[in-house]
Amino acid sequence: MLTANATTNGPGSQEGRGRRSPMPAWFAIARRLHNLPTWARYAIATLLVLIVTFLMRYTVVHDAPGYHFIFFVPPVILSSLFLAQGSGIWAVLLSTAVIKAFLLAPVFTLEFARGEDFWTLVLFLGTGLVTALSGEALHKAFFQLADANSKLTAAYDRIAASEREKEILLHDLTHRFKNDLANLTAILRLQARDVADPSARTELIAASERVHVMGRVHQRLARFGQGSMVDMREFLTDLCEDLRIGMIGSRPIALQAEVEAGQFPFAQAITIGLIVNELVTNAVKYAFPDGRPGTITVDFTRSGQGFCLTVVDDGVGQSASAPGSTGLGQRLIQSMARQLGGGYEAQSHDGGRRCTIYFPATAGGRPRKVVNAG
Repeated sequence: MLTANATTNGPGSQEGRGRRSPMPAWFAIARRLHNLPTWARYAIATLLVLIVTFLMRYTVVHDAPGYHFIFFVPPVILSSLFLAQGSGIWAVLLSTAVIKAFLLAPVFTLEFARGEDFWTLVLFLGTGLVTALSGEALHKAFFQLADANSKLTAAYDRIAASEREKEILLHDLTHRFKNDLANLTAILRLQARDVADPSARTELIAASERVHVMGRVHQRLARFGQGSMVDMREFLTDLCEDLRIGMIGSRPIALQAEVEAGQFPFAQAITIGLIVNELVTNAVKYAFPDGRPGTITVDFTRSGQGFCLTVVDDGVGQSASAPGSTGLGQRLIQSMARQLGGGYEAQSHDGGRRCTIYFPATAGGRPRKVVNAG
């Protein structure tokens, strides 16, 4: 029986790639106008000014005397923002000419009936040129930004395609590695059958089991291969379930996993998984002889500035090296503990055995905020 008592921070979620917002209709129009040839832009600017002139001449001029200039501002702004390449300046100059020619008396001459009309026209010309230049600068900056955004989008697509390709290659490599480990396991077991020396046979079988475990650990971790970090709670809980099915079976031994949720680097997770496998395997083999019932508890928590992995059983309290064993398993555990930058301690007593590994937190291990599960 396997029970898992885990702490987590509530429903997990992964950040997804945001959907691209559709292009606004006005931007699509601006893009089409931006791509027009120069003569077409000037023609559109001229058309806008002539439309305003027609309206002023035949409809508005009599109802709004003295406000002629206001109606020519929209063509200047639209030409400078959407057409650019001098279209706004052309609209200002053309508007100034038609205002004098058609709307300021005396018409069709360069004379002015009132001095204030001259200065008003000069003010319109100056203000219009400033507006046109500002609008064209905004137009240029906007499309430079749009082009830069398009390049970034293209670069993002290339990176995404590269990541997908790497995921496919990683999946293929993982599959090949798993097959190689399976072949190595089979070779070691076949070799063990042909060895006459019982001690050598035992060591070959033990080696084949460790290689098999490495393959199982790697297979478990492969499902986390989308990124370089592994959820230790899910990984260790699933690993203990594998050990329960593969080693305990129907024996009266309970295997419990109490794991604090946290994200760890792929390579570090492999080392932790191999240690858990070695300690649980030893407990199943030696702590409960002759069908003795009992419990094995795997505990992984944050402790101060580091992490603490503990495997406890309530068996017979076997020694550090089981009878007939070379102690290779203990040396492997000590070596893997040093790889984590920590230390290994084993304590045996009449009520069982406690194995503890403490290692410091690294920049790679980023446990999530822990909230007690209800």
